[in-house]
Amino acid sequence: MLPNNLREMRDRKGLSQQRLADIIGVNRATIRRWETGESKITLDMATKIAHALGVTTDELMMPPAVQYEINEPITLDKKGDLPAKEDRLDVPADAGRGGTLKVPVFEDFAGVCAGQGTFNFEGFAHDELEIPLSMIGGSYSKEPGRAPYIIRISGDSMVEADIPDGAQVLVNPILEADDGDTIIAEYFDDWMIKWVYWDRNGGGELRSASTKYPVRRFTREDVQNGNFVYKGKVCWVLNPPKRGE
Repeated sequence: MLPNNLREMRDRKGLSQQRLADIIGVNRATIRRWETGESKITLDMATKIAHALGVTTDELMMPPAVQYEINEPITLDKKGDLPAKEDRLDVPADAGRGGTLKVPVFEDFAGVCAGQGTFNFEGFAHDELEIPLSMIGGSYSKEPGRAPYIIRISGDSMVEADIPDGAQVLVNPILEADDGDTIIAEYFDDWMIKWVYWDRNGGGELRSASTKYPVRRFTREDVQNGNFVYKGKVCWVLNPPKRGE
């Protein structure tokens, strides 16, 4: 989706960000991130928005006036650099019938902390797994840094969410996360896995499943300054089976 399309069509319809959010069942911060290009929209959400605005999905995604200029969605990074094209692919409805994608698996030492946080994620993919497309979500990208990946979790703060210490998780960086979804985030240079809850001011909270860990709060300014960076939605948890006692 082109961010300007949503903003212009919403204004034309006379809807505020909050009113549109109420109609389609998301929070206002989600609408803001779509309109600023901070995050991308899934196909099912695009259908809901188009219905609410009284337009077709095609009109929402790409107006006829610019079809000959733009063939792919664009995004602006947090530094305000020039728009970069993204190789974004939709997952077909029958993806569970054999469609797969090779997803990189990162070294164990590059695991994300599920406790207080850990230093910057660094490392190299040491393997690839064939993952069914049905596990990846509504869409994905092949662009470096935006493609799905698998990473090992270290810590016990998400055990109650069925993400034990040592589990591997499948992450899709371009999927939109709603309140209560599990995400990977970089918070003041620490990588962590938490539940996310957005607020109307463009910030939010990172919560652990375990109550012994404190809530991490971030503001709109933290997002703009790069103190909070969304690294993707956790789609699946790949747990090894437990051994019998």
